[in-house]
Amino acid sequence: MVDQVKADCGLNTVILKADPAAPADRLRQQLERAAEALRAGLLVAFPTETVYGLGGNALLPDTVKRIYRAKGRPSDNPLIVHVSKIDEINPLISRWPRLALPLARKFMPGPLTLILPKSDLVPRAVSGGMDTVAVRIPSNPVANALLRQAGVPVAAPSANLSGRPSPTLAQHVYEDLAGRISYLVDGGPCTYGVESTVLDLASGPYPRILRPGAVTFEMIKDFLNQAQLMTEPETVWGPLLANEAGLNRVLPDGEHPRAPGMKYRHYAPLAPVIILEVRQVAELAAAMPNLKTLLALLEAEQEPEDHKGRQNAGAALRPGRSRTLCALLARAEAAAWPGQLQSSDNRLWDCQVSGFAEDHSGQAAAHDLFAAFRRFDQVGAAAIVAQIQPDNSLGRAYMNRLGKAASYRVSSKGIWCKDKQLGWVQVKAGEHLPAAAGKDGSLL
Repeated sequence: MVDQVKADCGLNTVILKADPAAPADRLRQQLERAAEALRAGLLVAFPTETVYGLGGNALLPDTVKRIYRAKGRPSDNPLIVHVSKIDEINPLISRWPRLALPLARKFMPGPLTLILPKSDLVPRAVSGGMDTVAVRIPSNPVANALLRQAGVPVAAPSANLSGRPSPTLAQHVYEDLAGRISYLVDGGPCTYGVESTVLDLASGPYPRILRPGAVTFEMIKDFLNQAQLMTEPETVWGPLLANEAGLNRVLPDGEHPRAPGMKYRHYAPLAPVIILEVRQVAELAAAMPNLKTLLALLEAEQEPEDHKGRQNAGAALRPGRSRTLCALLARAEAAAWPGQLQSSDNRLWDCQVSGFAEDHSGQAAAHDLFAAFRRFDQVGAAAIVAQIQPDNSLGRAYMNRLGKAASYRVSSKGIWCKDKQLGWVQVKAGEHLPAAAGKDGSLL
């Protein structure tokens, strides 16, 4: 496998420009080489309305294996198969569960992925060895045109190295995958900035959200009610649809994830991510002592560089190194917050703030999360502090991705460190800081 990865990395990645507003004939010309490459089994990155995808012919097992190799992705982590219209789903599945077709007609094309019973046509490599397949129809005009033109189902995870923040610009894809893929279609920025909602319709009588996204719990719930598709009261199926416990459950070794993003560490920048559980300015003063304590503990760590040759959290915060605290904060007053933060030797930390617009849906925060992670990596951030968002609408997707990327949580009540077996564990006063889960790319 190592030799094959080296061979794949020797590719000359060709960037193709595609204008989503171009007339159909012109767009077809722009996508001709990429479509032919997909039919031939080559790897092509392309934009969708969610994030950029790394596509390959889903019917060719060798191509599917090359997708996993290019990303460095565990082979039990299933891929989503992309098609251009609902009729193209039929050959990929053995049957339509009762709710599947109405949901597909309502939300497709769009940022919704359905998990359905797969047909024998779909290689098991696509589904992570399971008897289901994840399918979606992107609404992005470049993606949809490319899929129509290619004429084959396309397996496509996010077009980034496994564990890294998902790409929302072609530049992000090039940073991670240049030399590993044949073509990169540059179709401009992605609309939503977070991956699609994944809805499981193959595991029982009730639908379950396995990954929140832009098709929100509220949207699905309202549609099921309005269309009178559920015979039981909402009190029965509503909590199962929301699947709040399942979204945060740690999958044990040996259990296959049913959808991308469920088991392995995802979305993480190089710097350690700290969730700041502060909603209002008035709450900041109470949480600030714990945030300062956590940063001082990280600063005191004297760990060597990790196996990737990158500085880990402790090394990046050692005295004498650059101290840059990057905050992802949603409200206008965020710009004044860094002045309250001082380093352990009483000097102000250097701060770079990315302020999200005031938005009760969480859309602005979700849209910029991954791009902000990458910006902070580029400036050499020593730590990234991200403020919580309301756990509704797209705020739920933001918090899901932030929880996957984060190693620490801070509030007025204390400090928590993520343990890959136990989940969040509180750090008691006077204790050394435990090693955070995921520094080695492991679970969570």
